[in-house]
Amino acid sequence: DRGLARRRALVHALMRQSLPVEVSVLAEAELADERFSLSRDGAFTTSGVAFRYYNAKAIRVSDVSPRGGAHLGGTPVHLYGRGFKSNDANSNVKCRFGEQIVPASVLDSLHIRCISPASLRDGAVPMHLTFDEQHYLETGFEFVFVVLSAHNGSRNATVAVSSIAPLGGPGRGGTLLQVL
Repeated sequence: DRGLARRRALVHALMRQSLPVEVSVLAEAELADERFSLSRDGAFTTSGVAFRYYNAKAIRVSDVSPRGGAHLGGTPVHLYGRGFKSNDANSNVKCRFGEQIVPASVLDSLHIRCISPASLRDGAVPMHLTFDEQHYLETGFEFVFVVLSAHNGSRNATVAVSSIAPLGGPGRGGTLLQVL
């Protein structure tokens, strides 16, 4: 039985031969990197490895823009909110569109960007966000995949747009359009 020390907190882990150590850690801290030490019989060894603690309750997504795109993927999607930490350790940040996971970039503490994946069909899927590739936070938003063209037998049916409403909106995006 080995312990993992974090400040004054101690959690226990079980190491079996050379297999990876599985540890349940305390999630009491805000988003922060903490060095940890392994101990056997009370003697701690210092490690250069950091563990990323984050408080899921402090992370909020308040807007997603745009809320839809082509089923072929490639749409830049911006998530706005709070509690996003911006540094190089954010390589584990991902967006999930339904069940499809894509990398995300933390642009600052209020803004994350990801690129929509391709989808085999049209329709809305829930969006989630992760900072550790294990626990996914619900954003409360859906992304709508739209099939822009369809193959019908030997001919292609192409979507034609005759009008949109409204004709304008804020540059930040987020305006819902009615397409006719």
